[in-house]
Amino acid sequence: NENRVREQDFYRDLNSSELTSIANSNTPPPTLAPPPPPPPPTPPPPQTTRATNGEPQVKKSRRSNQYDSETAPINGVAISLKTI
Repeated sequence: NENRVREQDFYRDLNSSELTSIANSNTPPPTLAPPPPPPPPTPPPPQTTRATNGEPQVKKSRRSNQYDSETAPINGVAISLKTI
């Protein structure tokens, strides 16, 4: 549930940024009001980021070891670091 709420907040932040750009031509006040609420949920994410980041990094390190020799896409990037 916490992850879902955080994802919603994340999407809300993206939507709010898009809405603010659109609202600037229409009505800024309503869009400016919502932004304040998002800050409270922001403190919890760090805990999840630590746990979630710890796992992906291990997986990425394993994948990188396999892909480095094959120069396959890492993290969705098809460009190999060797060619750069």
